Amino acid sequence: MLLIYGKILQQVIGRHYSIVGFDPRGVNNTTPTFSCFEDALQRRVFSEKEGGKVLAGGSEVAETHSRFKALSESCGTVAGEEKGGYVNTASVARDMLEISERLWGLSGARGRGLQYWGLSYGSVLGSTFAAMFPERVERIVVDGNYFYPVSSAGRGEVWD
Repeated sequence: MLLIYGKILQQVIGRHYSIVGFDPRGVNNTTPTFSCFEDALQRRVFSEKEGGKVLAGGSEVAETHSRFKALSESCGTVAGEEKGGYVNTASVARDMLEISERLWGLSGARGRGLQYWGLSYGSVLGSTFAAMFPERVERIVVDGNYFYPVSSAGRGEVWD
């Protein structure tokens, strides 16, 4: 996302802030690789069944919950239990702490906190970071919040 919108974001926040992007564990080219699907076709079939439908309630919610529960259970089998223990939000928050501390160390300004702007799942990451390391927060903006109660049932949404 920063490759596309980085210049615009820099104009919004000003030149006195550095922009650093990273892929959370298990996303894109991170290692070790992590997938709950055996191949691309399986992933596509799972996604297509979703069909962009709005969950009106009742059986649709129960069906979607069952599908995502089955997917969650298959992650340990397909990706391996040993990887799954490290591909989670708390681990990514620890990565963010490490990145922040190392960058401040490079600048000679040790002891400063995280300055962060998170969108969608990034809003969950920022909130988790703040809960885990409140003394290491300088500024956090959570934007385009991920509606977690829905996502924990398998479906996330962005709210204005």
